[in-house]
Amino acid sequence: MKSTSSSRILLEDGFDQPQAVSEVDIAFPARAMEIMPAYRDIPSEFKERTNEWVKFQATWFSTGWPQAGLLRNADVDSELAYRHLSVIQGSYAPKHEHKMAAVAWLASRWFKGIA
Repeated sequence: MKSTSSSRILLEDGFDQPQAVSEVDIAFPARAMEIMPAYRDIPSEFKERTNEWVKFQATWFSTGWPQAGLLRNADVDSELAYRHLSVIQGSYAPKHEHKMAAVAWLASRWFKGIA
C-alpha cells in the first residue's frame, strides 16, 4: 500500500486509477466484468445500502449522474473515472449487487467524497 500526495491510499490492485474506455464500450458495455473488481475483493461496507457511496450509485442508477456533488481528487482524471464507471453502471453482465458495490467502491477511491 502506498499513499499519494493527496493522502489517497493506493492498494496497487489494478484499480488505483480508472482505465480508458472506448466509445464502443460506453455504447455497448459488454466488457464491464473485465474492468471491475471481483465481488469477493470489494470491502463489505460497499455491499450495504447504508453506505454513502452505495447511495450515490443508487441515485445515479435511478436518476442520473450526480456529478455536481462529487469532490474531485487532483491525481485522478475525473473524466476517465466517469467513463470507466459508466461502463460498469450500464452493463447487464454483472449482477446488480456486484455492479452496485463495484461502482460505489471505485467511486470512493477515485473521488474525495460526496458534497
